[in-house]
Amino acid sequence: MDTLKLTFHTWLMVVGALGTVVFGLFVDWSTFKAFGVEVTSGNAFDWTLGMLGASGAAALLMGLLLLTGPDEAGVDLGRGAGLWLSAVSTLFTLAGALSAFVAGDGKVSDLTDTTKLTGAFRRRTAK
Repeated sequence: MDTLKLTFHTWLMVVGALGTVVFGLFVDWSTFKAFGVEVTSGNAFDWTLGMLGASGAAALLMGLLLLTGPDEAGVDLGRGAGLWLSAVSTLFTLAGALSAFVAGDGKVSDLTDTTKLTGAFRRRTAK
């Protein structure tokens, strides 16, 4: 692949994705300061409910793209291997997020109960 042919907006997406992975894995996402003591912990992947929601939204959007097909300037394009592999990867991400949610004592039936969902966020921020 010739990286000189990549456009500016493509480079922005690559840098943004790399930043999300690096800062999501290696930088603390939560801090607590009280009485001169500061505690930091967690990363993006500790937020299982958030990951489940984000990966669910990504899978939904990927499904819509598969249904409608990509287009460029109004010309309908075929679905290439990259699109299919990305769709499969999105489903793997969703499965992993659901597995992490269930492993953390979550239940799939809890996802329809708004009281439990808002309670999960309150517990998480109170720590």
